[in-house]
Amino acid sequence: TQWTLDAERQMDSISHKAQEFSKALEQLQQEQDMERKARLRREGSLLQQVEQHAKEFEERWNAERQDRLDQIAKLEKKLTDKETQREREQASFQRRVEEELELLRTEIDLEVQERQAQDEQIVAALNRYSQQLQQSLSILSAD
Repeated sequence: TQWTLDAERQMDSISHKAQEFSKALEQLQQEQDMERKARLRREGSLLQQVEQHAKEFEERWNAERQDRLDQIAKLEKKLTDKETQREREQASFQRRVEEELELLRTEIDLEVQERQAQDEQIVAALNRYSQQLQQSLSILSAD
């Protein structure tokens, strides 16, 4: 009858719609899986890029740190060398000053001795002159 035919058509229609929904749901799940896989690939790629950048940054950081440590070591060596050189030059200067002072002391001692000898000669000459003057005066006064 009509009712049975309508019921069968509706059942077929419902069955057909259920199949369409099932296919749409399956397609939606597949698309969702594909999207999830693509998202996971993008996240993996981004994570690799971040890790690569972090590694590059760490390598540059370490290289820069090592360069700075090398520069510090060079500067410390230069400083040590300059301090050693300054100490040698200061010791050499001190030695020269002491040698010059000793030479000056020796020269002053010689000068003192020479002047004392000259002073003694002058005193002796003055004494002789005084004696001759007294002798001359006594000769003159005896006359």
